[in-house]
Amino acid sequence: MMKRDIRHSVVTIAILLALAVITLSGCITISAPSSPTSASQGSTPTSTGGLSTPRPLITFTATPTIVNPGQPVTLTWDVANATEVSIQPNIGSVNAKGSKTVMPTATMTYMLVARGGGGEVTNSVTVTVTNAVGGKPDLTVTEIWIDLQTVYYTVVNLGGDMTKGTRAYLWVEGLQRANDYVEKLSAGETHTYSFGGYAWPYRFESSPGQGPVSFTLKVCADVDNDIAELDEGNNCLSRTYGTLFLYEFTNKAHMANWANSNTDALTWPMIPGDPKGAAFVPPQSVEMEDGLLYYPALCMYTPSAAGSWIQGKFGEFYVDPGGTRSRPMQIPRAAKFTTKVGFRNGAPVTQGASITLSTINEAGSITPFQTMSINKDGKVKTYEVDLSGWEGKKVQFTIRVDGRDSGGVDWVVLVDPKIVQGQ
Repeated sequence: MMKRDIRHSVVTIAILLALAVITLSGCITISAPSSPTSASQGSTPTSTGGLSTPRPLITFTATPTIVNPGQPVTLTWDVANATEVSIQPNIGSVNAKGSKTVMPTATMTYMLVARGGGGEVTNSVTVTVTNAVGGKPDLTVTEIWIDLQTVYYTVVNLGGDMTKGTRAYLWVEGLQRANDYVEKLSAGETHTYSFGGYAWPYRFESSPGQGPVSFTLKVCADVDNDIAELDEGNNCLSRTYGTLFLYEFTNKAHMANWANSNTDALTWPMIPGDPKGAAFVPPQSVEMEDGLLYYPALCMYTPSAAGSWIQGKFGEFYVDPGGTRSRPMQIPRAAKFTTKVGFRNGAPVTQGASITLSTINEAGSITPFQTMSINKDGKVKTYEVDLSGWEGKKVQFTIRVDGRDSGGVDWVVLVDPKIVQGQ
């Protein structure tokens, strides 16, 4: 009898413990993010749950990459995390995954552009069309790459006759570092070589406090002009390897120095509707005047007074005991500022606004670039500034939005403003 009572008590306790666990578990609610809402077909997905949408991923190839004029080439692509995919030239919008046959009559670079909630990403492939006429050879370098400490390159004879032996040279950051013998190549023949006597000495990883590390390599065949060629101007190829420079203004807006036309210092975070003006980065996608959703975005609302402006000053930010500060940053080679600009959907009607990017050098001198007008016309426009002439200079940047004389608040939005480095 006592054993049955003990067993009964054990079972009862087990049941009570199980109920307690279930009850406690019910106190934790895990909600899946709600589905994004599109303003229209083709809209960019909304970021939910405080997480940004991943950037598009692209696989893009051409087969073959070297052909005679008019021969077929198959372009194949596979894109993830994108709502818009297009290929230029002469192709236009395409599905996220597919293939297309093209028949170029001249050397052509095909550019694939993928846009989505995580931004815009591009990739390109080049199809070389040979000119095997005239009975002359024609050497060109088509690829350069680094494997461990070895620099490899590929040379093709695009011409219609065999080459003589010649030499190829390697430059790194403009300095000649190595040379190599290129053997005879028949018409249309391709061969891969390496600069065997040269060991790549550099690392691409950044040290703490150091910016992105990249190196430009240049390889030229027939540098000494030993061969009479069809085209003496296509012997070289340049490539940049490493971590390319990327400065995203939306990620740094909270550290920028903000001011308005009344010389008021604006403190982050700011509130939309403040008569002094406001700058802010919404956690979700923003619907623009073209009816589409965009992410990420930097909103810059002008003060309500006529002819007013709002401005943010950006640089290389660092923290010391006095707080967050900024200093000039060095501009890399082949850099450009790029963004898309327009009014937020539902913005009040005004006479429009304008946007200007400027630099401030270490002496405090201000250099404005071109100003672009912004009108409430249902369009989102691209604003780009070529910074290639500023390579190596140390500057800070300002982004300024000016309202016109009508008064009222201009709801100007910059979509993914950034400085990028090209190849």
